[in-house]
Amino acid sequence: MKQLIEKIKELLNQIPLPGFKGISILSLLKFLKEVFSKGNFAIRSAAVSFHFFVAIFPTLIFLVSLLPYLPIDGLQANLFIQMKLVLPDMIYSIFESTVRELFTRRYSVLLSVGFILSIFYASQGINTLLIAFNQSYQIELGRHPIKQRLISLGVFFIMMFLFLAALSVSIFGKALFIYFDFDTNQQLIKGVFTFFNFFTILIMVMLGISILYHYGHPKVKKFQFINPGTTFSTLVILLATWGLSVYFSNFNIYNKIYGSIGSLLIALIWINTVSYVLIIGFELFTKSDQIRNN
Repeated sequence: MKQLIEKIKELLNQIPLPGFKGISILSLLKFLKEVFSKGNFAIRSAAVSFHFFVAIFPTLIFLVSLLPYLPIDGLQANLFIQMKLVLPDMIYSIFESTVRELFTRRYSVLLSVGFILSIFYASQGINTLLIAFNQSYQIELGRHPIKQRLISLGVFFIMMFLFLAALSVSIFGKALFIYFDFDTNQQLIKGVFTFFNFFTILIMVMLGISILYHYGHPKVKKFQFINPGTTFSTLVILLATWGLSVYFSNFNIYNKIYGSIGSLLIALIWINTVSYVLIIGFELFTKSDQIRNN
């Protein structure tokens, strides 16, 4: 039995994971064991998820209030497509009615109030995430609070740009299909268009996570788009989102017990899960950067 276990370990140590810069399955499992024994993930992810939960609604109000003023055809439809691809069904239903109302009515006052609130709360959410990153047992040097706040503000605007870029690419892709006279109602064309949207979101999510990790580490100078931490976080977030979507769609008891408040609890669980995974991914990113430098 012992020999069999050793052979399995040897085999796992020889299999490199794609997108993990040569890290083997065994090395990843050993690292995760080390991380869970040293990292206080529950408290760190809870703090991050609270600030991001507070940031969601003012940010959403500002963005959706701004979008109707942009002269782009099909903007509303593509926004719902992107949201449905990314969010679990129960969480998507929370935002759908609010977004539709904001699209039909143009609240100009929200552009000023929502802008200030979204900048303050969303940058605070990113700032809390960067603080959680800097509490890593692998990092000894932190940043000055003012410098970190300015970095958080910059990262917030980058994330907003990525959101609008993903939306624009989706609209451009649909316009391209129409230009070449493809029937978008055909099943094959629908599948290709859905894959195109999913691939766009995947790239933007990976880019967003890579930017967070780059600015989250005080000592990292060179930007890495593909790294073990980003690859791990992206895959696990997608799997966790899919798993939560399946669970809440089939075995959900929150709405039965709590009513409409249950949807907010589901959203908070999803945000907490994403925060948890991001922090673990950052630990992996930091470790791989140390190995690369050595």
